[in-house]
Amino acid sequence: MQDSRSAPRQRAFLQGRIIFNGGNATLDCTIRDWSAGGARLELTNTVTIPDRFDLLVPQKAATYQATIAWRRENAVGVSFLDDRAQGPALKHRSSLDERVRDLEAEVADLRRILARMEARFGRGDPAPGIG
Repeated sequence: MQDSRSAPRQRAFLQGRIIFNGGNATLDCTIRDWSAGGARLELTNTVTIPDRFDLLVPQKAATYQATIAWRRENAVGVSFLDDRAQGPALKHRSSLDERVRDLEAEVADLRRILARMEARFGRGDPAPGIG
């Protein structure tokens, strides 16, 4: 089989984050091979990944626009749409920070609800094996 890559690929072991749906959805991955034009990513489920997404690589302090070249059960091959990183690694930070704040507020609300329920109905015994 002929290798159609435009740049040689090197083994890697980097943390990555696939970002899609306007920054509202993320999926962690491991970058196993790397070149200027693409990478091989390992992850638990490739079905949920769209054909185009941003790949955040914290160790390189960069985000790349990527498109899927191939899919396997636990890996995808991606091509970078531009061989230059698109700004700092925290390109999506503001939307992620907002999401974290929203989730923290939701957790606080749920804790208040739980405290009210415990006060009203008592703590009760946890299920076997819990607590």
